[in-house]
Amino acid sequence: MADMLQYLCIVGVDKHWIEKDLIKFFRKHFRGSPCEESKDVEDDIPLKGVAKKRGKTFGFLQFGSLEEKTDFMELFNVAIAPVKRLRLREVNKNDVQKGYKPVKGSSEMNADSLRRKQEMHASVTQADVDAVLSESIEQRVTPYANLTYPE
Repeated sequence: MADMLQYLCIVGVDKHWIEKDLIKFFRKHFRGSPCEESKDVEDDIPLKGVAKKRGKTFGFLQFGSLEEKTDFMELFNVAIAPVKRLRLREVNKNDVQKGYKPVKGSSEMNADSLRRKQEMHASVTQADVDAVLSESIEQRVTPYANLTYPE
C-alpha cells in the first residue's frame, strides 16, 4: 500500500492531450511559481512519470517519493488550481496503469535530439548523394515523361 502513496490522479485535463502535452503544461505553469525559487532548473517539476491516453480527461502522475508528491501538490495548489479547472485525486489500487512515460530534463532532451541528428547524418552516405545528383532534374521530376503510350 505504500506504493500507492506515490501516485496521483489528475482530473479535468484536455482530452486531446498526451503525456508530452501534460508535461509541457506543468513546466509552463510551474516556472513562475513562488515555491520554485529553491528548485533546480533541471528538475522543474518533481514528477517521475506521467500516464495519459488521448481521448481521456484524466491522467496518472508518478512520483519518486512522498516528499516529491507533497511538493508537487503545494506547487499545484499555488500555480494551477486557482487558474485551471484541474483537480488532484488520490489513486485507488485498481486505478494504477502501467506504461508511464518518464519525465526528462532539458539536458536529456538535448542529448536525445543530438543523438538522433547524428544517427540521421550517419545513415546518409556519399554514394547515396552522388546517385541522386547524377540524375538530371527532368528525370527526377517527371520520370515517365519520355515513355510513349500505346494507342
